[in-house]
Amino acid sequence: MRRREDAWTLARETAATLRGDYGASRVLLFGSLAKGYFGRWSDVDVIVFGIPADRRAQAIASLSIEPEPSNPAHLGLDLLAAEELAPDFLAAAERDGIELDGR
Repeated sequence: MRRREDAWTLARETAATLRGDYGASRVLLFGSLAKGYFGRWSDVDVIVFGIPADRRAQAIASLSIEPEPSNPAHLGLDLLAAEELAPDFLAAAERDGIELDGR
């Protein structure tokens, strides 16, 4: 239970940083946390929209967190730029995802 709460906190804090520091227009949570089956080995999956191309790589590199397979308590953060995703993948994520307002 605590891990799920920590994952939601990480998702909201990431959204706030993406909006405030990088000018993101939208932040979308997708994957297991959004669908309600977040488990011991899950990471936090986020798609960001509207970050200018010249700042996108910096945002992703500074906020992404690699998972630690040997430590399930460690939360990984998989951050993807909407502008770089295949249309079908993005459509599926938008259908099942949850908008994060960063509050």
